[in-house]
Amino acid sequence: MKERKRQNFSLSSLFFAAAFSVSVGASFDAEAAFKRPNIGESTPQSMLIMDAETSEVYYAHNPQKPWVTASLNKAMALHLFFEHIKAEGADPHDATITISPQAFRYLNGYSASTLDAASGETISYDLAARSIIAKSAGDVAYAIAEHVSGSHKEFVTLMNKTAQDWGMANTHFTDASGFSKRPRRGVARAYSKSTSCDMAIMMQNIIAHNPALYKEYFGATTYTHHGKTKAPSRLFTNFYKHAEGQKSGYLNVSRNNLVASATIGDTRLIGVTLGTYWRPDSNRAMAEGFQNAFTAKAVMQATSYAMRPDTDTKISYNGEDISFDSLAPNLETASPYPTLQQVCKP
Repeated sequence: MKERKRQNFSLSSLFFAAAFSVSVGASFDAEAAFKRPNIGESTPQSMLIMDAETSEVYYAHNPQKPWVTASLNKAMALHLFFEHIKAEGADPHDATITISPQAFRYLNGYSASTLDAASGETISYDLAARSIIAKSAGDVAYAIAEHVSGSHKEFVTLMNKTAQDWGMANTHFTDASGFSKRPRRGVARAYSKSTSCDMAIMMQNIIAHNPALYKEYFGATTYTHHGKTKAPSRLFTNFYKHAEGQKSGYLNVSRNNLVASATIGDTRLIGVTLGTYWRPDSNRAMAEGFQNAFTAKAVMQATSYAMRPDTDTKISYNGEDISFDSLAPNLETASPYPTLQQVCKP
């Protein structure tokens, strides 16, 4: 399959569009949930686009709707791996983890994405992190869990504690990979669940805690295993030229989920789309959401600056004539967009 070309989007081409009157904002028809849409017709069940620094939300659709996370769990797993790397002071290219028999067996024989590493195989931290993002390797996620916490069970406890500490009130993780394997025959799968609100909080914290590791590994588009370099073609980072990092997830019950970040200049946006039927539509919805948000922020900034007088203009303030330049640092430009806390309040 040929690699999808990165799509270029122009701010000027969207300037006159209403910031969020895009197709991804259409309300979901309940009957459509049971029909198979054509590629190009499916839209997210839940979506949120926000500014990573200010937490302003530029678009939200069903942001508190509970949803099965699938492999978005691996984003949290990778954050805890980053914390382990930082605590060790390890060089990701030299330090290694081992694929235990338990990690090998966990997804062996299932229709799940893995690195296909052998039981007992040793891989570098660097390959582990890259394979989590570029390949969504579930066997590696399990191995990371054992390596960091001593057992997969203890690691999942740590995942949930971290989510609680970050204020992810509607999130519960059941495993490190998101596959939510049936514990035994006759017992239902216990799926991990979250919301767009909580996934946005998670991404904001992952970036803030380890910005350099985030940029290096969440932006990974290749990985090399046994001397062969592979470059999956459907990653969001290959689709949208301003993409900085991403993690996708898929299960039949959840369809396509995606968390991502994108940057233009000094602006970094975080996006979440949950439950899009087709992967290309998931990428497209995220790209359109980001581009509209970048446009909205550019318009807001341009309007704000246009309304400001020259910096040497004298204005009356508290009975004195002072220059606008001396007052400007104390002024705050009101934003028409709500914060994440306002959008996601209980």
